[in-house]
Amino acid sequence: MTKPRLSLVTALTICLLAGYESFLSADEPRPANPASEKQDHPSILLAAVTSQDGAATASSRRSRRRPTSYKVMEVKNGGTISGVVKYQGEIPPPKKPQIVKDHETCGHHPSEVPLINVDKDGRVAEAVVFLADIAEGKDFPKSGAPPIIDQKACQFHPHVQVVRARQPVEIVNSDPVAHNINASQRIYTLFNILQPQQNMRATQQFDRPGLVNLRCNVHDWMQAYVHVVVHPYVVITAEDGTFKFDDVPAGKYELAVWQEFLDEQTFDVEVKPGETSTLNLTLKPKAAGASDTKASH
Repeated sequence: MTKPRLSLVTALTICLLAGYESFLSADEPRPANPASEKQDHPSILLAAVTSQDGAATASSRRSRRRPTSYKVMEVKNGGTISGVVKYQGEIPPPKKPQIVKDHETCGHHPSEVPLINVDKDGRVAEAVVFLADIAEGKDFPKSGAPPIIDQKACQFHPHVQVVRARQPVEIVNSDPVAHNINASQRIYTLFNILQPQQNMRATQQFDRPGLVNLRCNVHDWMQAYVHVVVHPYVVITAEDGTFKFDDVPAGKYELAVWQEFLDEQTFDVEVKPGETSTLNLTLKPKAAGASDTKASH
């Protein structure tokens, strides 16, 4: 009896797959089980150094490892950080989604979607402000209902939200059409869920801190963002661009601001016991370079 022989195509495929597995293992564990990953992910940051007069001079881009753990402690005589985020630069044209299917439902989607939500004074809404390098501090407030990712009128709601690592998140399809939610972190797929019927629900969690990109494989214009965090010093700016952190342990920190079109820019801030640090943060276009990042007190 003749033994079956591998075809040339099959052999090449096996070699390619083996090479790809080696590449993944050399970089970091595959994301099928993010909880088992022990390696930190470096993030490219735009760093600014605050000078004595309160202005900021930016350093070059650099890679810095973010902490993935956090220690809860009692904060005594902590300080407050408050401020406003503004944008100085040309406003990019809005996205214009091409609705090509499920028109009865998806036709309610806005015809234009802004890439930056700014008011007439340049104040930025829906930006995420957080302390990038804090290692210990207050605990999260007690939470009630789990966060929800809703799919309605062929949009994700909310567009940007903050979720605690390993916190259950409810995914809902409020539309009478099928959606397929695809969650990815960097180049790794975290989960891919089909919800073909209205009012279907599923529960997931995000194990690793960092930015998660949400997309729908059925409607390619649908996109949203989830910031997964390990500490409570994270806030989304209000409609007037304001933000505030209370009970911050005294010390020097890196304050980061993320906005979906501008990416992430960082500023140095010092918190003194019992005092309030008030910041006016100015974001610049990505193409302007690191030297354009500015903070004033």
